[in-house]
Amino acid sequence: MAGFLIDLTLSFVLKPLQLNRSWIANLYFLVEFICISLYLRPRARGTANLYYDLFWLATAMLYTGLTVHVSIYQTNTLGASMLHLVFIAYGIWGLYSILKDLNKLFLDQSEFFWACVAFMLYFSGNFMLLLFIAYLKQGQAALWIYIHCGLNIGYRALLALSLSRKKP
Repeated sequence: MAGFLIDLTLSFVLKPLQLNRSWIANLYFLVEFICISLYLRPRARGTANLYYDLFWLATAMLYTGLTVHVSIYQTNTLGASMLHLVFIAYGIWGLYSILKDLNKLFLDQSEFFWACVAFMLYFSGNFMLLLFIAYLKQGQAALWIYIHCGLNIGYRALLALSLSRKKP
C-alpha cells in the first residue's frame, strides 16, 4: 500500500509541480528495506536472530550514510543497488529455509513462498535496471519505464497472491 501511495505522490503531485522527487525515492528505499526485513525477522531463529538484526540494522545505517554522502536530493542508485542485492539474498535465504523446513506439501499454498518469489523476481529485475540506469535514461527512457512498470505490476500481483494464501 505504501508503494502505491508513493507512486501516486510521485506521479500526480510532485511531477506536475516540478519538485525534486529523489528524496522521496531515497526514503522509500529505506522504509521498504526496513519493512521487508521486519517481515522476514520471525524466520531467523536462536542466535541467528541476533545476527540478522545486526545485519539489517548495519545495512540500513550504511544506506543512510551513503544517501547523506551523495545528497538526499539525488537518487542514491549505488545504495539502492546494495539494498536490492540484500533483497535478492533475502529471497534466496527464504526459499532455502522453506526447503529446509518443508512442512507444506504444496508450495503454492505457502504465503512465504510467494513472498520470496516476489522478492526474487522484482528485486533482481530492478537490480539490473539500476545497473544500467544511466544507459537507459540516456537513450532508452521509455524502455526503462516499461520494464520498471512491468516489474512493479508483477511484484504487487505476487504479493497479493502471497497475502491471499495467508492463514487468518
